Amino acid sequence: MSVYDFCGYLESRRQQLSLPKSRLAKQARISRSALYRILAGDVFEPDSNTIIKLAKALHVHPCHLIHQLLKNRPIQTGMAIKTRYKHDGIALVDDTKTPNNVLLATGSIHTKIWEFQNIGHVTWQRRRLACIDQPATHTANNGLAPLERYVRFPVVHPGEVIEISVTFRVPNTPGTFVSYWKMVDAEGRFCFPDHSPLECQIQAIDLQAHTG
Repeated sequence: MSVYDFCGYLESRRQQLSLPKSRLAKQARISRSALYRILAGDVFEPDSNTIIKLAKALHVHPCHLIHQLLKNRPIQTGMAIKTRYKHDGIALVDDTKTPNNVLLATGSIHTKIWEFQNIGHVTWQRRRLACIDQPATHTANNGLAPLERYVRFPVVHPGEVIEISVTFRVPNTPGTFVSYWKMVDAEGRFCFPDHSPLECQIQAIDLQAHTG
């Protein structure tokens, strides 16, 4: 039954993170008794709020937990999002370690971190995160310039969570700047053509002008 796949995944992820059950309950802001019932499979269909809180505490995307709960049930779905590879899936888990619209000094170096989860059934191999900005915009004055236009992914199996970081040089002039990125395969083809690109947006400021 799918409920046991769900609670089995929760327990596996809890052990992977070395989280005692009491701490998991506290971080998810649910009672210990409620958590024990979920882990035991006594809750057939946890509510969406509980799933979201558990996902945050376990540092995975809520969609992945929902998939574990529903994967053995026949469900009617709408139009699927186009992917390069059948049964592939990606979710942005977090990008708040380096939030967008951060204030940075002109001419400085900035590293953007994205955290992803493979929520599909395809192992990611030989994939890269590719900058899709126009290269001509990457000058010291006109754009947020990445030190590398491609960042390689490690091998990522279904369900795994990884971090990818990109380092940029902030323009020498003040303003708002943004850079766009998408996942590509070994041949440079978009793995998720219909997905919106990732963004790194910053506010460059002249510290000397602000300090006099």
